[in-house]
Formats: sequence, C-alpha cells, structure tokens
Amino acid sequence: MSTEWPPSRKVALAVLFLMIGVILTTRAVLVRPTWVRTYESEDKDLWCWAVALDGQRVVAFGSDWIGGLDGKLGWLLRVYDQKGTLLWSRTHTRWGIAGDARAAGVALDSDGCIYCATHEQVDDSVVEFRVTKFGADGEEMWQWHHVPPLPTEESDFSVASDGHGGCVVAGTERWGKDERATRGFVARVNPSGGTKWLRSITGRAGELAGCGYVSVDGGGDVLALGYGVPRGVGTHSYWRLDKIGGDGLPHWSRTYAGIGRLAAVEAGVAADSANCALVVGAECVGERSQGLAWVIRKYDSSGVFLWQRTYHSGIGNDDVAWSVALDGAGSILVGGYVNRIADRRKAAWQVVRYDAQGSQSWRYSYKGSGKVACEVRGIAADKAGNFVVAGTERVVSDGRAHQRWRIAYFKRP
Repeated sequence: MSTEWPPSRKVALAVLFLMIGVILTTRAVLVRPTWVRTYESEDKDLWCWAVALDGQRVVAFGSDWIGGLDGKLGWLLRVYDQKGTLLWSRTHTRWGIAGDARAAGVALDSDGCIYCATHEQVDDSVVEFRVTKFGADGEEMWQWHHVPPLPTEESDFSVASDGHGGCVVAGTERWGKDERATRGFVARVNPSGGTKWLRSITGRAGELAGCGYVSVDGGGDVLALGYGVPRGVGTHSYWRLDKIGGDGLPHWSRTYAGIGRLAAVEAGVAADSANCALVVGAECVGERSQGLAWVIRKYDSSGVFLWQRTYHSGIGNDDVAWSVALDGAGSILVGGYVNRIADRRKAAWQVVRYDAQGSQSWRYSYKGSGKVACEVRGIAADKAGNFVVAGTERVVSDGRAHQRWRIAYFKRP
C-alpha cells in the first residue's frame, strides 16, 4: 500500500507549517499610549510644535492664546513627569505690537536644561530668532538673539543641545516681496549664551535656500537640513543636508530631489550612535493631486547614502514624515500624518518604528473621533526605548471646531 500523499495534501501541510512558523517567530506588538494629555484655550486654534524627553520628564512646546478673548498668540512651555503630572509651565507673548511670539523648537540637555527656539516680532516689519534657556526647575538662564540684516518674515527655526551646556540652531531668513530672497543659517551658541559661530547656507547661483532642522551627533558635528529651489517656471524644491564640524567648518553636503525630480519636502533630521544621519520628509509621487509619499533616508558619517524607505497609502493621499528620533537600542522612530488631499479634516497620526537597517517593526495610527484633523509635529525617545509623540487634533465643542495640543507618552512596546 502506497504512503505517498496526494499533491493537494502536501500543499496544505506546507501552508500549515509556514503559518505555524510565522506565528512562532513573529512577536505581536501592541502599541498604545501609557497616558495622553491635551491642552486647549478659549476655542482658539493652538499648535504643539515640538517635544523632548530625557527619561524623567516630557517637555512640550507650542502656541497658546494669552490674555483671554482680547489677548494674542504667544508660546507655551509645559513640563510633565513620566506619569503625566504637570510639573511647571512658562508662557510669553509680545504685547504692544501687531506681531506675536511663536514657538518653533525645543531641546533638552543632560543636565535637564531646556532650550526653546521662538520667533519674536520686534516691530511690524522685523522678526528675530530667539533661544531661551531654562534650568531644570524653570528658572530663565539666558536668551540668545539673532536679528537678520534685512526685515525677515516668520520662517523655519529649530534647536538642538550641543552636549556641553550650549546649543546649535538652524533657521531661514526670508525677505523681499513674495519671499524672493531666502537663505539659511546655522549658529552655535556657547554655554553662556553668546554666539560661538554663525554660518550662512546659500543656494547655487540664483537659487532660493533655507535651513530649518538641526541635530548634533555623538562627535559634536552638526547636521543641518534645509532646502533649495531653483529659479524659473516649473522648478521644484529639493532636500539639502549639510554636515558642519563643531568648529563651524563645512564637511559635506548632500541633496535629494525626489522621484523624477518632482519635489521633495524636508521635515526632520537626527543622528544615531554611529553618527549616521537620518532624514525624513515627503516627496511627490506624480502630479500634485496624486499626493505625497512618506520618505526616510539614511547616510553614513561620511555622507554615503545607505538606504531609503517610502510609504504611500494611496492616490489622493498625503503621507508626510514630520519628525524622527532614535532610542537607546538604535531603533528609528518616525512620526507624521496621512490625510486625504480633498478633506484635511480626516488627517491621522502615523508613528512607525524601523530597525537600523530600515525594516519596519510596527505602525501606530490615531484618527481621533469623528471628522477631525490629527497631525504629528514632534517625536522624541529616551535610552530605555520609551517615546513621546506631540501634535494637534481638531475637536468640536458646542458646534464650533478648534485645534488643540495632543501629547501621548508610550512605554517601550
């Protein structure tokens, strides 16, 4: 009697064994926040622009409406412990002039000091860039100012700790009718609040240029992410990543123009333990109506391109990677959002963890309740792998819609 099994049974058993193998070798990951905090004020639209985390505290930085219904927009700094208890807060605006004080970026150092990057309206035509350093208990230590040589509109600006009691900042100066002239700058601020060096980031002949995102690697070198836009009809923006030594001298520069050189939008930069650069943003997948794809690119410490990962949820959708962070195990955490171009009320948070080689570990989404817009603006992680995500969500109260802060803290999954 033959013991040979028919082909159909062989196939069925092969599929069964494969499924068992997948189940045994795949670790299910449940990603959900340990706690969530929101902040809203007077039915006004508020934004949480940046977040930082040091293993003990969560620092969130964004906008607030100060002074009641007759007040004006200012910035707000809120500091929580790991359980979500508010420890202290600071706020500021510019009274007596038409302009505002606006939050841009935030950073923490190893001593628990906090660096807040803001745009401050000096008068009706001048915006200055400012960094305020606070001690761990909230006392103001110093302020650094950069007033561009020409009247400048509000633009990109960010800050990173330099690991030695000072910080590094990057921003974009815009001036002229319809922003006909732009250039980036990167500055290192010493521990006493003085300028150690300042470098301009300019485009190729005739190009617009800007710089708005900054990180400092383990060797003290600066990674500055910005953009370039060639002059002329039908031209599109490209990413520009500059590595600058701790002494202010340039090391190398890399650019990326997106698929088919259609357009690329830069949004965040970070350095890993090997001093590799991780850059995130978005690129057009075709005609603008087809949407944007989420992009993450990795370069080694010498600027050699290593790999790229993209994600696009479908034609007509914008998928934007807005912020990037690394935990103590070398995992890469990217935060952003996805929305339908035709209906931004349905934007949803997206958080993805990749390993060092770019393989996806898990994906977390938050859509809010009902037709609301939820967008991630900042992400940060600590050495233990805990992370925090901050951004906005649109809510409806008494028939009126407004935008509020949303901060979500996660223990390592």
